[in-house]
Amino acid sequence: RNRKAPVSTQKTSAEEEKQKQSVISHPGVVVAFFCFLLAQSLSAFFNYISDCDEVFNYWEPTHFLQYGRGLQTWEYSPEYALRSYAYLYPQVFVGKLAQNFGFTKTQQFYVIRWTLGLLCALCQTYLYSSIKKHAYYHRTSIPTFTFVFLLVSTGMFVAGTAYLPSSFAMYCFMVAQGAWLNGSHYVSIVAVALASLVGWPFAAFAGLPIALDSLFTKGFFYSLFWAVVGAVVSLTPLILIDSSLYDKLIIAPLNIVMYNVLKGGSSLYGTEPWYFYLLNGFLNFNFILPLALISIPLALLPWSYSLPVPKLRNILYHLPMAIWFSFMSGIEHKEERFLFVIYPQIAFAGACGLVAIGNLVTKIGSKVLSECKMKAFVKFVTGVIVVVIIVLSASRGLALYHNYNAPMKVYNHVSELPGCNDKQVNVCVGKEWYRFTSGYFFPNEHFNLTFVKDGPQSQLPQYYPATASEIQPNFNDQNKDEESRYIDINDCDYLIKNDPTETELKGQWEVVVQFPFLDATRSPTPFRVFYIPFMSQKKNQWTAYSLLKNSHKACL
Repeated sequence: RNRKAPVSTQKTSAEEEKQKQSVISHPGVVVAFFCFLLAQSLSAFFNYISDCDEVFNYWEPTHFLQYGRGLQTWEYSPEYALRSYAYLYPQVFVGKLAQNFGFTKTQQFYVIRWTLGLLCALCQTYLYSSIKKHAYYHRTSIPTFTFVFLLVSTGMFVAGTAYLPSSFAMYCFMVAQGAWLNGSHYVSIVAVALASLVGWPFAAFAGLPIALDSLFTKGFFYSLFWAVVGAVVSLTPLILIDSSLYDKLIIAPLNIVMYNVLKGGSSLYGTEPWYFYLLNGFLNFNFILPLALISIPLALLPWSYSLPVPKLRNILYHLPMAIWFSFMSGIEHKEERFLFVIYPQIAFAGACGLVAIGNLVTKIGSKVLSECKMKAFVKFVTGVIVVVIIVLSASRGLALYHNYNAPMKVYNHVSELPGCNDKQVNVCVGKEWYRFTSGYFFPNEHFNLTFVKDGPQSQLPQYYPATASEIQPNFNDQNKDEESRYIDINDCDYLIKNDPTETELKGQWEVVVQFPFLDATRSPTPFRVFYIPFMSQKKNQWTAYSLLKNSHKACL
């Protein structure tokens, strides 16, 4: 005899069936990894170096550790010891490995960069897989949108292969965020410790929500234990390596905090208005940024997501982004790289904001049109928004390459220059000193980067002594110009100059190679900010970024 199932059982089965049908398909983890790796590989080989701090504070000390020769900044002087060598050693290992396989110095540069891109792709994949597996997010389009935004955003293209502590902190925070979503608080705590102590001390602010959540959900002793583990894992190699190289006890993270907080040293390097990161963030993320910024208020609405996501926890997941963005906007000295720490969180929050707006519009619009038609309309508009984001991101990336890649091309040519019978070859720079791409682009140890007076200057680096523990004269922590850095222009074998004058070219200087370089001050904003095929090349104004040869030098 057939019996009907209880009504409650029928409802439960119907709800489960409805939930199964509502599950959205997302890209597989393996596919996601290879997509991320492809994007980061393109970054490794085509992204230009946008920050001189990357070269002089990381590439040059790495070159010194690998080859015994490199430029030293005042931050690495034992007198100040603001920077840690521990962060450099993994890259030194990769460089030496590539060297042993017979790669040229320039090829070693790109191998190191590609390795950074590989690490970034792994961390991106871990974050994406954690969102994809999350109990609530996996039933929405949030994982797919996060994947797309992480993949195509100009910000991730720029930051992913940048050899900077802020990029390392970004890698760590992707792991921290992913582990947090998985409920693995101990991994999150250790990752934040690595980001703060090995990477950048101020990144700890972004980890405050993770710490508070761990205290309330896991307890004080659990949180304290893993915080101590993270500190020991981070500080032990850091202190041992730095104390050995500096030849005295050094805790570099403490030194950099003391300099920036107590001495207010960061303001010596320029200030920017409070809205700097809004403008810069839009260039790197276009419409993803406003979507990310409105994701928290939208999360408070009852119809923000397809499933009943716990509102407070959802907001908590986005607080690292909100805290870091607010904290950095409130500091006078601002640089693009400071925001790298939360770039992946911007992509994640942007995905949440896009889904929230879609559900909000569907909820309101269903009062006018049928729910089915409204969903189809929202799906279409959402698709258009994603396509616009992809197109703008690609356009911005192409603009960066076409507009600013001339220095990389020039220094690639420098790497192929002939020597001068084992004599010193002076490659001189004036105003263009900050676009140097590192000693990895010099063919051998006889090539020196030297400086000539050319307009206002700040403190420039000087070559390392025999050991990192030796204190050199003529360093200061006030960014004051040091006359000892300069040589007479007639002693230069080569000169790298942007847009040399006709008078210079008629004299002792001959053009070796030139590449077009954007003149930002005379170019229309839309055409220089974004690459518009056939239009940007015509509308923008260009200078000739040049490598010049001194014709009076007999050896050349």
